[in-house]
Amino acid sequence: MIREIRFLAESPDKAVRKYGRGVLKTIRLMFQTIHQQEQMEPCVWIEQMQEHRKNIVKRILGTIPAHNDAQKIAKRIQKWETGYFLFIEKWIAPTNNAGEQTIRQVVLDRKVTQGSRSEWGDEWHERFWSILTTCSLQNIPVMPFIKGCITAYTVGGNYPLLLSNET
Repeated sequence: MIREIRFLAESPDKAVRKYGRGVLKTIRLMFQTIHQQEQMEPCVWIEQMQEHRKNIVKRILGTIPAHNDAQKIAKRIQKWETGYFLFIEKWIAPTNNAGEQTIRQVVLDRKVTQGSRSEWGDEWHERFWSILTTCSLQNIPVMPFIKGCITAYTVGGNYPLLLSNET
């Protein structure tokens, strides 16, 4: 949503640009509070974030320009407001940066190699990249894991686990 609002803030239409910049300014204030979370008591942080939420929604739903993208953003915030601000009470990241960074290598590989030319190749890539990413996130050495999988497949025995038994 922030990307879409930035797009509005750069619009040649003066009213749309003013609307987008106003919403962006309100969102930036919220992110200032997010970056100060470690120095705040949790109840104070939540109170301030709820105030930011109210201000952002008020700004988005205030005077909405007759621009298709601005109208779409307003409708989405009306329908999905709770989801957009779920991170306040649930202590999850307010952006999807971690998810995007996780798949970045896969996207770059597909761009360089042009992907595969078969369904079997697509499945192989999906599984291989899933193994690489999961091993990386779990601090498991990749080559011993793959060797263990091949050994278990060819000789028999137990396959190595990617997930701990603690869950």
